[in-house]
Amino acid sequence: MRGEETQDKRKMLKNSKVHISGLNAKLGVVESLLSKGSFKQALAEIRELENLRAAEDFSAEAGELAYLGARALRKLGKLKEALAKARKAYEILRKTEKHARLAQIQHVMGIIHAQLGEFKEAEIQLTDTASIYRRIKDEKGLADVYNDLARIAFFRSDYGRATEYINDALDFCRRTKDRQLAARLHGNLGTIMMLQDRWAEAEKSLLASLEANQALKESINACRSLLSLGNLSISARRLEEARKYLGRALDLITENSFLRELAIYHEYAGSLELARGNSKGARDHFCEAIKIGEQTAPKSAIMSQAYRLLADQQAEEGDYQEALASCEKSLQVSRDIGEKIEEAVVYRILGRVYGQDGGQAAEVREKFERGAQMMEEMGVKYELTKTYLDMSRCDVFDFREKMKFLGKAEDLASQLDSPYYLAKVHLGFAELFIRNEKPAAARDFLSRARGVLEQLEENDDLKALSALEKKIEAPRPASQLTCRDSSEGLSFDHIITRDRTTLDILKNVEQIKDLDVTILLEGDTGTGKDLLAKAIHCNSNRRDKRFVVANCAAFPESLFESELFGHKKGAFTGAVADKKGLLHEADGGTLYLDEIAEVPLPTQVKLLRAIEEKEIMRIGVLKPRKVDFRVIAATNRNLDQMVQEGKFRNDLFYRLDVMRFRLPPLRERSQDIALLVEHFLRKYSLNGMRADSAADEGLSPSEIPSLDPRILELFSVYDWPGNVRQLENEVKKLLIASRGEKMIRFDHLDNNLEKFKNGKTDSPSEPSSLPEQQEEYEREQIERALAETNGIKTQAARLLGIDEARLRYKIKKHGINIPRQEA
Repeated sequence: MRGEETQDKRKMLKNSKVHISGLNAKLGVVESLLSKGSFKQALAEIRELENLRAAEDFSAEAGELAYLGARALRKLGKLKEALAKARKAYEILRKTEKHARLAQIQHVMGIIHAQLGEFKEAEIQLTDTASIYRRIKDEKGLADVYNDLARIAFFRSDYGRATEYINDALDFCRRTKDRQLAARLHGNLGTIMMLQDRWAEAEKSLLASLEANQALKESINACRSLLSLGNLSISARRLEEARKYLGRALDLITENSFLRELAIYHEYAGSLELARGNSKGARDHFCEAIKIGEQTAPKSAIMSQAYRLLADQQAEEGDYQEALASCEKSLQVSRDIGEKIEEAVVYRILGRVYGQDGGQAAEVREKFERGAQMMEEMGVKYELTKTYLDMSRCDVFDFREKMKFLGKAEDLASQLDSPYYLAKVHLGFAELFIRNEKPAAARDFLSRARGVLEQLEENDDLKALSALEKKIEAPRPASQLTCRDSSEGLSFDHIITRDRTTLDILKNVEQIKDLDVTILLEGDTGTGKDLLAKAIHCNSNRRDKRFVVANCAAFPESLFESELFGHKKGAFTGAVADKKGLLHEADGGTLYLDEIAEVPLPTQVKLLRAIEEKEIMRIGVLKPRKVDFRVIAATNRNLDQMVQEGKFRNDLFYRLDVMRFRLPPLRERSQDIALLVEHFLRKYSLNGMRADSAADEGLSPSEIPSLDPRILELFSVYDWPGNVRQLENEVKKLLIASRGEKMIRFDHLDNNLEKFKNGKTDSPSEPSSLPEQQEEYEREQIERALAETNGIKTQAARLLGIDEARLRYKIKKHGINIPRQEA
């Protein structure tokens, strides 16, 4: 009997060993599938073993099965289920001597916690894992852990620490010759470089990672490299390239059911659609990313970024309440997981939303400034550039502050590996100058932006640029001014001159300022006809009434009569309401007929009668109306010749030609140039053109910069085809170019010096912008400074009086070869 029992026990033991041996073989198959990346097949095998109850509860084999299940589930994006499996495996095996397996289980738990956004718990698990790997001398395991610790530092925007972890991991990879992990590490290093705005270096690392992962048939890591390359291409505005990268990533995602990577794909695809101007398509992608994130990792970087991207899109569309809600959700997650860069970007969006949605000025400022400060601390140039651009468009800041923001944005954008953002900053400058009625400066920045945007085929931005150009070119049909409303000094004493001819004109107009006589002002464009007309009005007995400008060059011929005389509702197609004419608006004041030579011949008859009879008749009205206005007319054309050619009525000409004054061009007033330059330097230094940057440099905002004598010498011999207006605009450009500096240097001149030939332009038809030879002069000065400093850019920048970032940009712009440093 006892022999039979012994035999049964031996049989049972043999069967148990056979069973365990078979189970271990199956577990080996599962582990092999996981190593090959066949996660769905591996999970199917695990599910089958679990259903068959192949492993006894709490046996070592059950622990192994749970661990493998955790790995498969994590790779398939089922993080919560994966974490439960890993915990079960740890509880089963923690009392065994399987130290290597326990380290691997803790490693998996650390990764899952990180993916769930639980970084504190992740760091604890991974640090414990590193201790075990170090104790058992597993260098491959240590490399893996350091890579994951780098990922956590990355999510927390601690890029310096993340780089240290990756370099440590790479050291272990070199010793273990682990090509697979090295490929992943280079991919992660590329991602960090992206956030440090080192786009060229990032692209090199990501391409190397992609190539290695493809060779190793690491689909998920190849997918991540493709996603990162797509995101990088969007930032660098290579949108077609981005589309191709994201398309290849989506193929791998679909083929392998990478759920987490699918969420990331939707984030980047949405960013691409937003860059293309497809706001609705962008919103669909962002919402899909949020939907996946809520299912897989509700407290993760996926959620903070997806909600932030959605908020940006909603703000762009004017859905401010929705944008605020999305911002709050993004902030909540980013604060929980310590993702500082996302938090900082959300503050920028909040500043924009509050600024547009009637928020308090202090609140708007606080959001913008908080975001900018965080970005400055992290050193993220790309997002900081966009932040300063948004701040420059927000009306809670004044002109000087906006100029300061754009100056900072320009410095940052010049350091990015894409000219697109510098062009966007130049558009920002142009928009600001247009809003502040500084058209010449605006034209200069629009010209700089156009070439870049055309080369990059940025059609939406080119449309915006064209709209800004139209704002400059569109003449204002009429404006009204009373001397009470004007902030300008419009007494005759404020007209700066010591030219004898001009002084005689001022003496004569002062004598007739109160007389009801018509005055005709002749002179080239920019000689000051508008200023003199305003001065006559504001020193006359009509000063308390309106000064109405009728820009005769601005009216279409078909609407000329309506603009001057007005019309009654229904008088013609398009007359949807009664309209006062400009002659009616000028009743009691002064009517300034600018560019009088452009009045069509048919309208000249009616204008003559109105001036003579002081009586007007609106279109569609039969009863005339009495008016009382004083007429000042101006032209830059020869009216005598036009009368002879039959292009201007002689009776109207003689009615206007009661008191005629010809304002001399600036080339005939060379003694006035120094006076005018000094006046414009003082005027625009005090009104905000330099006050912001002066404060940055420790100067008094009221401190007037000195001028390199060579500039004044050049100005004194130049023809000035644009006259005083052109000189004024060139002084503005010098102030902008020399922001915050005590002296305006010769190399601050604009880039048109090659038009000068002994101080004269080749022909009057050539552009009058001053001066075109700056490009060559600037190149020569930079090359000389680099040669003198043996190619050391820091010293060369100091020698040139500019910061090193600007010098690097100019070296790149001019294609200058830096001399090698001598030993």
